[in-house]
Amino acid sequence: MKLFATVFLALLVSMGIIRSALAHEILFQDRMTAAQELEQAKADLRNYWLVEYPRKLRELDAAIEMTETEVANNKSLVREYRPFNRFSIGNPFPITQRNLELCARSTELRLDSLRTERNNLVRFHSDQIRALTARMIQARDRLQAIDAAFAASAPAVEPLPEKAPSDTPSQ
Repeated sequence: MKLFATVFLALLVSMGIIRSALAHEILFQDRMTAAQELEQAKADLRNYWLVEYPRKLRELDAAIEMTETEVANNKSLVREYRPFNRFSIGNPFPITQRNLELCARSTELRLDSLRTERNNLVRFHSDQIRALTARMIQARDRLQAIDAAFAASAPAVEPLPEKAPSDTPSQ
């Protein structure tokens, strides 16, 4: 929409409907906004590529590792309780067994969820990069269109005539 407004403004200037100074001021403001949008798009792409994506991967890898350790710990506790499930020795408290089973199931579900989240992050990484790149290209194209409109609306400046060589040397 802003691109249309810029082109429309350049058309009005070329037709002489709007004064050139006002049009140049509006185009200059649009150009500054477009340049800021381009820089912000570049910064967002760079931030995602170099900071956000690696940070999320590290966090998920650490969480997966911790959850895998919890699952192994819970399985170890279940194995340690097995010898006490004989009639002659007696059973551990049922609450303790149920809590352990609940913790084991909870950590297994959390581990599955973390693995799915990490896989989705890796799978959709290229889509995120593509979206950020498209935003940057769109901002760059808008800036180029404004520059073209600015150049088209600028009054033609006559070059200064070159000084004709004279036969008399200057002193």
